[in-house]
Amino acid sequence: MAREDDEEGGPMGLFQDEEGFTTTGIAVAILLAIALLFSSAHLYEVNSCTAEIQEVADASALAASSVTAEFMVAVALCDAVVLSLSLASLLCSGVGLLALCVPGGQSLGGTLVDAGGTVLRGRNNFAEKVAEGLNRLQEALPFLCALNAAAVASANNGSSNRYLAVAVPAPFEGKPITVGAAAAGDAYAEAVRENADGLAQRAALAEAAANDANEARKRGFMADCGANPEYCQYQRAETLGCLPADQNPLYHSADTWSFSVALQRAQRYYAYRAAHEAAADGSVEQQANAALRRIFYRFGSQQLQEGYVRDTDEGFSAYFPLLFSKTAELRESDLYQQLLFPVTEAEGAAVMHAFEGCPQAAGWGQKGSVAQLEAGGYETCPSCNFKASDLGDVASASSRIDNGFEYHYRLVAQAAKDYQQAREAMAPALGAAKDTFSSLLDGLKEALAEMAGFRLEAQPPGATGCVVFVVNLATGPMPSHFANPFSSTEAQLGLRVAVSGALLQEDPATDNGTVVNSLLDRIDTSGAVAGAGKMALDCWSALLSAYGTGQEALLDGLEEMLSGVPLANGSGLGTWARGKLQGALEAAGLQPARLSAVKPVLASAGTVTKGDSGEFSRGFQQLRQQALRGSSPTGTVLDGLLPVVRETAFDALDRAGEKVTVATFKVPVLDVEVPITIALPPSVAEGARSWVDGALEALRSLANGASHERVWQ
Repeated sequence: MAREDDEEGGPMGLFQDEEGFTTTGIAVAILLAIALLFSSAHLYEVNSCTAEIQEVADASALAASSVTAEFMVAVALCDAVVLSLSLASLLCSGVGLLALCVPGGQSLGGTLVDAGGTVLRGRNNFAEKVAEGLNRLQEALPFLCALNAAAVASANNGSSNRYLAVAVPAPFEGKPITVGAAAAGDAYAEAVRENADGLAQRAALAEAAANDANEARKRGFMADCGANPEYCQYQRAETLGCLPADQNPLYHSADTWSFSVALQRAQRYYAYRAAHEAAADGSVEQQANAALRRIFYRFGSQQLQEGYVRDTDEGFSAYFPLLFSKTAELRESDLYQQLLFPVTEAEGAAVMHAFEGCPQAAGWGQKGSVAQLEAGGYETCPSCNFKASDLGDVASASSRIDNGFEYHYRLVAQAAKDYQQAREAMAPALGAAKDTFSSLLDGLKEALAEMAGFRLEAQPPGATGCVVFVVNLATGPMPSHFANPFSSTEAQLGLRVAVSGALLQEDPATDNGTVVNSLLDRIDTSGAVAGAGKMALDCWSALLSAYGTGQEALLDGLEEMLSGVPLANGSGLGTWARGKLQGALEAAGLQPARLSAVKPVLASAGTVTKGDSGEFSRGFQQLRQQALRGSSPTGTVLDGLLPVVRETAFDALDRAGEKVTVATFKVPVLDVEVPITIALPPSVAEGARSWVDGALEALRSLANGASHERVWQ
């Protein structure tokens, strides 16, 4: 059918026949291809020429958001300084209290307590300035964002371009920044000042009593076994009684020894001697002496079983029964009344014997006591010659001369008595010191809890992002390098506008690159004083440099300070206080801070305004939705938004300079002031008003004169 139409001269017959394309068909195809080629080249040139403004808009958006990014750096620095000063103050006073608990550290402790108060006052003064400075700077951020964007746009001007830009941060207004006073910290510092002297006095009393106790303990140790191989309980038990080694332990340090060791040694010694005592030879005199010594050792073993040593953290008590060393003391003992000695009758007279084996004691019928012997009525045995003083003097020599076991036992007993008295004297002072320290530690915990939850939070203008409008005011003929009869070369370039946006994104910090490092680099510590002042500065520096590690920084700061405090003391108060202080800090739960800076990244203006509920963002979203639907807005949103931008920008311009100082703080101990500043664009004084005014006016004119129709030429 098609072939018949072609043969009859149909429309397709002009372009093809039964052999293929005709000459006319080929010519038309070539003509269409050339037209499309030159039109596409012209379209590419038009797009390239007009697309330059979008690149300028993107750069301007990044520049606008960089102002807010720098503001966030200032907030992080202020937060680091406020929190680290707060914690340094608490650590200084806390370690100062600990130093007051140890001998030789009370002068240092008083200085550290004073340093803690000084640092806290500096913190409060700085905190007051921070809120004022940051809020003042927040008010200028919208203008600063617009100004930075305008400066970048202007930098791209050339012979064929004249760019003006307006940046609108989202949100347009920031939330007020507040820095609360350290109420709990102030109360804690006041309590420390009021109780520091009392704590030092109680600690000194406890330490004096502890020194007495330690001296008594050392005397007891030396008398028991510390003097070996010289005379002592250990040496005498080994030499005189041949006490087995497993029952006669040797200690080499008073730190591992206790009074119970000495008591148990004596108990085993008397029991062993009572069971193994023998006469030196077979004479009646030696047998009598051995029998009396056995009686003495049995009595001593029984008496020492009533002895005890109770040594705990709460207190010390001991009882070392003292055995008689002469007849007068024998009379006061139970042994004086015991019926132990055989009695015989000879020629109508009663005779008391020293032991049953006495040759004259054969056939004895009853036993008597030393008390009965001294009461009279007894004749002296001619063989054993037993008298009351014979038993009373059994331990006389060994109790008075250092080669006797009883001599050293009495030294241990006296040392235990002195030790108990010293511990009893130490207990009230130690308890009062612990109570004072614990009470102050409760205040420290409250202050830590207050400060652990404190962070400077900012929601400044531009926190969500910035939207930038860029206008190219340059007009003129469309440049063409492809003059051809297929597309118009007489088209004119009119006003052109582009919209861009930027968001703030976290820039991960490194060990050597955080928002705090730049602050530390500006502090010269070469003139730092020594002693407590140096400790306070080192503590603050450690807390500031380790600010991002949270709890770890707090504990590291404590260890840094404790390395300079002598904690060893006799009362144990220093070690106890250290444990309590560490426990309080470990329970603080301080969370790490975010040290990373933020950087601007490109995003669509719709994405930026979608995350904000402000007036501008709502209006922009409305305008965007109308544009996407292809409908023309009944009234441009910019009519209401641009005057607000202009008024805010000019108010801020009146206050602007080359830079804004947020706050200035004094470094602890050093007489050094470090300002925290925000650098403004160098163009502040270079036609800022004309830039902003020109950009706003051009944008308004463009918006009001737009036909909202797409035209192709």
